[in-house]
Amino acid sequence: MIVAASPVNRIVVTRIVERAGLKAMAFSPEAAPSALAEQNPAIVVLDGDPSFDPDLFLAETITKQRRIRHNLPLAVLLTTDARRKNESAQGSFDAVVVKPITPEVLQPVIDDLMVRAGQQ
Repeated sequence: MIVAASPVNRIVVTRIVERAGLKAMAFSPEAAPSALAEQNPAIVVLDGDPSFDPDLFLAETITKQRRIRHNLPLAVLLTTDARRKNESAQGSFDAVVVKPITPEVLQPVIDDLMVRAGQQ
């Protein structure tokens, strides 16, 4: 599942996820909470930008799902802030990818998380 305020970013990230051989669904931040509950994705990719706060979405929406679904979905943050790169080590997000997003960068992250999701 991809959550992004920008329709262009939703399309770009969806294409990258599909290249990894996965089914991708993209939603606006407004539609994402109900879609998350209905779809039960293994991974959620959150595109952080000034109009969407991925930290709030993680705290309010994904955390609830993780309690119900045994730590799924895993969460990926896409950010322009390189200082956030270490957040995956601190446990806030399962992975952090610094923009610009390319298939060569994002696809291995998605592949690794799918392995982790299968083990949970």
